[in-house]
Amino acid sequence: MSDALAVMLPKLNCAGPARSFRSGLVPPDPDERVMTEPKYDAPQEEPAVKMLSGTAASFIRPMATRGAMPHGYERLPFGLTLALCQRYYEKSYDLAAVPGGVSTAGSRLTRASLAGQSILDGFATMFAVRKRATPTITWYSTSTLAGRVRDITAGSDVLITSTNGTGEGHTGAPVSAGAVTVGNTHQAHWTADAEL
Repeated sequence: MSDALAVMLPKLNCAGPARSFRSGLVPPDPDERVMTEPKYDAPQEEPAVKMLSGTAASFIRPMATRGAMPHGYERLPFGLTLALCQRYYEKSYDLAAVPGGVSTAGSRLTRASLAGQSILDGFATMFAVRKRATPTITWYSTSTLAGRVRDITAGSDVLITSTNGTGEGHTGAPVSAGAVTVGNTHQAHWTADAEL
């Protein structure tokens, strides 16, 4: 294996006088030239390189790889990128939703069925992706409070003091500060954080 360092820069086409740059239009300058490349995530006219007086350049998305030949840019599909991220962090909320916001979309429902019950085992959820380590679970009431679950029947929040049985593959179940009312329906969101 070679100890050489290959640098990959975007394939460039000289575009003549500057037409545009990330910050907007750039006035034409006879000493300035802009290089462009077709991009998958940017308008066609956005330059990949801005040449400054022929001695310096500003590059967008350069890449350095080990070896004699550069590899292409790796563009992973969204689903694979999401799964790689979920190994470290996952939530019951929709992807665009911020934890702690008022939302029932994606939340779990359970009903207390035993007298004196404080472990709400109906909330236990299998993760979409196994975590790298046992995560920290935070429970959220659907009315925004962290560390609580919503008692829909009573119209109030129940304080959660811990989580019972959390593992790399599941949330475990929230444990309330006291017994919950038998027959009441509860609703909650969760986040699982196993980041480094």
